[in-house]
Amino acid sequence: MTGRCDSFVVETDVHYPTDITLLWDALRKLIIGCGRVSHRKGLGGWGKYRYNLRQVKRLLRQVQKVKASTSSDEKKQAAQEKKVRQAYRKSVHHEPAF
Repeated sequence: MTGRCDSFVVETDVHYPTDITLLWDALRKLIIGCGRVSHRKGLGGWGKYRYNLRQVKRLLRQVQKVKASTSSDEKKQAAQEKKVRQAYRKSVHHEPAF
């Protein structure tokens, strides 16, 4: 018995799976899916799902921009940590316009 295999490499645009990108992927699919089902079934309340998708993306981009401090000064580290926590809270507690 013999076997034969042919393979090749294809360059793709795959992002590194950080917590924010995984959260974005999950929320994006959830919002799009709910919006489409609601539209097909004639349900109200999801008319602004595209707008909400943009708002979620904007908030998550803000979180991505806030980086952890690399300073050796503890006060600067604490201040930057506070900014990071505020950005996460703002993205998690955002009220969508359904």
